[in-house]
Amino acid sequence: MSHSEDFGHSDEEKDESHDDIEAVSEPDNDYYSFLHVPRTATQEEIIAAYKKLSRLYHPDKHRDPEKKEYAGSMFAKLNQAYGVLNDPHKRALYDCLGKDGISPDVLAVIPRTKTPQEIRDEYERLAKEREERELLRRTNPTSRVTMRINATDLFERYMYDEYYDDVMTSSWPVLEVTEISFGQTIDAPLTVTEKLTLSGEVSSHNGRGDGSITCLIKRVTSDSSSHELHASIGNGPNLGGKYHRKLNTRTFLTMSGSMQLYRGSVTPGLQISLANHLSRRLKGYLTYSASYKVEETEDAIALETQQSSMSTMVVYDGEKYYFMYSLQFGIPQTYLIMTFARKLTNPVGKLRLSVKLGTFGAIIEYGIERKITKQSTLAATMSVGAVGVVLKIRLNRASQTYNFPIHLSDEILFQPLFYGTVTPMIAWYVLKKLILEPWEAKESKKVENKHKMEENARLAAARKDAAQSVELMRERYLTICSNETDKNGLVIIVALYGKIYNEMQELLPEVNTILETGSKCTEPPMENVDSQLLAVPEIVNVTVPIQCLVEEESRLILYEGSKSGLAGFYDPCDESDKHLLIQYLYRGQIHQAQITDREQLRCPRMAHQLET
Repeated sequence: MSHSEDFGHSDEEKDESHDDIEAVSEPDNDYYSFLHVPRTATQEEIIAAYKKLSRLYHPDKHRDPEKKEYAGSMFAKLNQAYGVLNDPHKRALYDCLGKDGISPDVLAVIPRTKTPQEIRDEYERLAKEREERELLRRTNPTSRVTMRINATDLFERYMYDEYYDDVMTSSWPVLEVTEISFGQTIDAPLTVTEKLTLSGEVSSHNGRGDGSITCLIKRVTSDSSSHELHASIGNGPNLGGKYHRKLNTRTFLTMSGSMQLYRGSVTPGLQISLANHLSRRLKGYLTYSASYKVEETEDAIALETQQSSMSTMVVYDGEKYYFMYSLQFGIPQTYLIMTFARKLTNPVGKLRLSVKLGTFGAIIEYGIERKITKQSTLAATMSVGAVGVVLKIRLNRASQTYNFPIHLSDEILFQPLFYGTVTPMIAWYVLKKLILEPWEAKESKKVENKHKMEENARLAAARKDAAQSVELMRERYLTICSNETDKNGLVIIVALYGKIYNEMQELLPEVNTILETGSKCTEPPMENVDSQLLAVPEIVNVTVPIQCLVEEESRLILYEGSKSGLAGFYDPCDESDKHLLIQYLYRGQIHQAQITDREQLRCPRMAHQLET
C-alpha cells in the first residue's frame, strides 16, 4: 500500500488541461498618432494627412544632405503607417490586434472579408497553431532522483542499555542509504495529435538493483477521447494500453490493461476508473483494479488472482484546505484513508499541515515550501505517526525533482522531532544568508543593469528620431508661429511631455515676461523657461511639434491615445502617469492646459485662460 506524499492530480486530469495560448496583442495607436488623425478617421482624412506630412518629410523637399537623410527615414516611417491605414484589410487587423496583426504570416491567412471579431478569433486560432508547431519542435525532458536514507541509528542508539555498548560496530552513528532511484522521461511530439514518450528508471533497494525502459505512444482522437499504447522491458517484457474518454463535461472514463511476461508465467492486469468533477474543486473517483497470474503446471494452466480491489475516493482541493477520503475493499488489502490539510501562505513560504487516518494508523505531516529562485522550489516536511519519524526534503528545479526521505526513527521520539524540525530551519537560514541572498543580489543587479542599458539604448534611438523630426519641422514651425502672431492667433509658448508634477509649473515663464516677448516669434519662446525644468530627463520639450499641429483656423486638436507616437515626440519614461503641459498665447491672453497621456485636447478654450 502506498500513500501519496504530494497534493496532485491524476494523469487523466492533467491530460484534460491545456496551456493558455499566447495573449492577443492589444491594439496600439502609433500609426494614427504619427499621421495625427483619430481612430475614426475616414479614408479621405488619412490621405489628406499623408499628403500634408509628405510635404514635410519627402527627401526631395530638402537640399541639405543631412536633412535629406533625416527625411528619408521619416518618410519611410510615414509610408509604413499610411500603407497600413489606407488598406481597409490591414487597418482592420491593426485596429484589432495592433502591429502583430499586420505580420506577414497573419496577413497571408486571414481573409479580407472577416469582421473585426472574426479577425480576433482567427488570430487566436493562429496563435494556438503557432504554439502547437513550437511544441512539435521541442522535447520536454523531466528527471526524478530519489535517495532514501536510514538515519535511525542517529537517535535510537542512545536508547540501548550499556549492555549493548560492545555490540556497537562504530562509535559514530551510521547513515545507511537504503534506496536510490533515477528516472528520466522525454516527450517527443510526432504530430499535433500524436506524442511519443520515452522513459527509463533505474533503482537499487537494499542492495538489489532493478530497471526498466518504456516507450509510450499517445494519440488524441478527438476533443473527448484519447488512447495510448506502451511497451517496456526490464523485469520481463510488459505490454499495455489505456483508453480515456470524456463522457460529458464533468465525467471521465479511463480503462487500462497490461500484460507482464515472466519466464514460465504471464501476469495480466486491468483497471477501470470513473472520475466525476462534482464542482470546480471537488472530484470523485470510482476505481476497479485486478491482476492475475497465469502459469503452466505439469498437467494444466493455473489462473491465480494476485490482487483485486474496488476503491472510491473523494478529493477537495481548495485555496486554503485539502481533503481526501479513500476507501478500498479487496485482496490482499482493505483500508480506509482520510487526509486533511490546511494550506497557509506567508512571506516565508507555503506552510502545510495534514492529518492522515486509516487502517494503517495515523500520520501527521507539517512542513514548509519555499521558492528559492525563479525556477527552483525547496520543501521540507516532517511525517510523524505509523511510519515513525521521517524528514522529507524535496527540491524542484524546472522539470527536475530530487527527493530525500530521511528515516529518523521507528518510534515517535522527542529528539528526532526536535532536530528534524529545527535543523532544516537553521540550514535554510545559513543557505539563505551565505548563498541565496548574495546570488539574488548579484542576479538582480545584472538584470537591472541589462534593463538600464536597453532602456538607455531605446531612449537614445527615440531621442535621435525625435530630434531629426524636430529639425525637419523647424522652418515650418517658424512660418506657422509667424502667421499666428500676425493674426493674434494661437502661439505655443511652451509644451512639455512626460512625468510632470504640479510644482514644476513654478518654473514656467512668468506671465508678464511672456506678454513682453510673445510677439517675437523668430525663435521658440522657450528662453525664459527655467533651465531646471528642461534638464529633467523624464520630460521632453515638444514646443515645436505642437506648434506645427496648429491648423490655419488657429485651432489645435490632439486626439485620444498615447501622445508618444506623434511626430517629434518620444516616450521618456516607463511610468504610466505621463502628462502633456501646454502654455499658449491666444488673442493676447495667456492660456495653460494639462492633460493625461491618453486624453483628448482642444485649444483654444476659455477654461484654459490664466489671470494676468
